[in-house]
Amino acid sequence: MNICPIAYRPCEGRYSQEGLKKLSRSLSRLEDFPYTAEEQIRESAARITKMSI
Repeated sequence: MNICPIAYRPCEGRYSQEGLKKLSRSLSRLEDFPYTAEEQIRESAARITKMSI
């Protein structure tokens, strides 16, 4: 039994359905982010010229 980091309630998986619904009503599952911190920095550096704010 885990504690959902979104809803702070016990759940079977990583996230509870209640927690997922707080993020979006249509969300049924949430995968972990596939990049490490180092990979995120490399990706952001590679994409920085393509961003417009």
